[in-house]
Amino acid sequence: MFVFNAASNELHSKRRKIISQGFSEQAMRASEPKILKHVANYCNVLFEPVTKTGWSEARETTQWSAFFAIDLIADLTVGRSTAMLTSPENRIYNPARKANFARMGLAIQWPEAFRGGLFKNLKLGELLFPKIAKLGKQWQNLLSSWIAARLKELRSVEKLATEDDMIVAIARYKDPETGQGLSDGDLTAEMTTLLIAGSGTITTGMTSLLWYLSRWPDSYGKAAQEVRSIFKTPESIGMNSTLSTCIYLKACLQEAMRVSPAPTTPLYREAGPGGAVVCGIHIPEGYEVATTIYALHHNESHHPDSFTFDPERWLQDKENLRATKAAWAPFSVGDRNCVGMTLATNEVLIAMATILWYGDFRTADDPSLASIGAGSQRLGPGRQRVKEFQLYDTFGASTEGPYLQFKRRKIP
Repeated sequence: MFVFNAASNELHSKRRKIISQGFSEQAMRASEPKILKHVANYCNVLFEPVTKTGWSEARETTQWSAFFAIDLIADLTVGRSTAMLTSPENRIYNPARKANFARMGLAIQWPEAFRGGLFKNLKLGELLFPKIAKLGKQWQNLLSSWIAARLKELRSVEKLATEDDMIVAIARYKDPETGQGLSDGDLTAEMTTLLIAGSGTITTGMTSLLWYLSRWPDSYGKAAQEVRSIFKTPESIGMNSTLSTCIYLKACLQEAMRVSPAPTTPLYREAGPGGAVVCGIHIPEGYEVATTIYALHHNESHHPDSFTFDPERWLQDKENLRATKAAWAPFSVGDRNCVGMTLATNEVLIAMATILWYGDFRTADDPSLASIGAGSQRLGPGRQRVKEFQLYDTFGASTEGPYLQFKRRKIP
């Protein structure tokens, strides 16, 4: 049992209160040096090596953004670095991470297969993911070993008081009524969830933003100009009040996460005793109901011209903005929204601001690479929009591309 799948509202509330210790203002301030370190690694990889044109080789940014996200989240949660950006050794586990997402998506759509042991007994993992099922188990074992090692390091009270990763903040917390904290088993479950879910959100948020800015030059120009006028040096970019003044860049991120949101699987809710009424429709007791975030984000009554990337819709007057925000939920809404949404948003904003400060990016000059991730008539109904970044449902979004080239700018 962990916070994501806690059916009881009371249990969820208690567990969320514990997990939120890792996302307090103090915890986020302590995380900034690690964020900046991994952002620097990310930028170095994107801008190098340089070709004769001065532009980098074409980069498949879903892959490199995933490496960045995994490195960062592993460091923030358990103080371990996967070093995927800087070393190829652990990169073999990225397909396993994606397979774990697919498995989670299957569990939501077909829960009976997991509850009844059908998935395990029929070896559906090996059947559906024959090439990476074993790798997935190895990845899970690696994460568990990191968490176990971190917990072992934290046995001394003195050590616990001086460390600053999320697992410490969460392990330190004791329930004021019972005086108890999470067991090692519960901590392992929660940290694993943060590692998997957190990396997926950052990856899709980053790649969606890269995609739309590279396809909408007016928005790109405004975002770049804003960043370069606000931050005089790269060292001034961080989790500070200045970041919040990048209003247009934030609008670009909000819009990218609206058009191509990270959560793709409908998150079902079961109607309780007496049933429920949703939009005037009675849902009988015991029935489950859901919608996808993608459908919500393309509701024309809230988002006119919903398939157009338009950051300006986030800069409207308060009345119109209220309608836009009412149908925007990339982190879900209510008591069960994403506990790490502020941190994830800041991480992506810092990364993009740093990229735009150091240089520029464009779609790959090779047309065969530039089209990867784009919609096309040959993909069938609903996927025909060329400028829409294509998402595939594996619980969190699965994407490919965009292939981009990067070039350092001449600093005045």
